[in-house]
Amino acid sequence: MAAAGAGPRREYHEAVVPRALPIRSLAFRVVSIAAALALASGLVAILESAVNVPNASAAYIPAVIVLAVGLGIVEAVVAALGSFLAYDYLFIEPGHTFAV
Repeated sequence: MAAAGAGPRREYHEAVVPRALPIRSLAFRVVSIAAALALASGLVAILESAVNVPNASAAYIPAVIVLAVGLGIVEAVVAALGSFLAYDYLFIEPGHTFAV
């Protein structure tokens, strides 16, 4: 028996909230960072060789911003560090070393 004054038992359901697609796997994040850095490095190579832009390192900034918005701050920081290393390795003389 129900206690005096107690009405029928109500069931509470959680609201249905649409969830993001499960794209947060580590492999997806690593591939996304690598692809963004590769595209940005290609753009830098084109700008510095074909268009004769003396310092096209700013081409990495949109890649970092897109990763920050799409994946998060950790991925953006990793991409920013990767951008620094990629630009240093590929475009700063002496080439293909980390020596400045």
